Amino acid sequence: MVPAAVLSDPIVFARFWAKVEKTATCWLWMGAKETRGYGYFRPHSHDPFKAHRIAYETLVQPVPEGLELDHLCRVRSCVNPAHLEVVTHAENVRRANRIRWDAYRLSRRRLTRPEQMQLHLGS
Repeated sequence: MVPAAVLSDPIVFARFWAKVEKTATCWLWMGAKETRGYGYFRPHSHDPFKAHRIAYETLVQPVPEGLELDHLCRVRSCVNPAHLEVVTHAENVRRANRIRWDAYRLSRRRLTRPEQMQLHLGS
């Protein structure tokens, strides 16, 4: 959980939101990112916190202990609270595995004749 002192500091609040670019859908974190693409923010001398968690806890509510946030939009740098859902770790992993499996399955399936024709004709 992000400390309340961090969330209520107006200077930290301004620094944080200056690093967010709002698009038509996602709110993209433009600050520092870890290697897997999740944004992080270091307020003052505190340890860094995940950017999406700060946004969610600032605008919605604290994330209960033992739970985490799932990006429903699948964009790891998104901090839009409307794209975040509080879930268990097991549910978050299950969703990620299902999406990877669906993508793999689609990449391995044979195209139907109409799909082949559409690719051939370029329409």
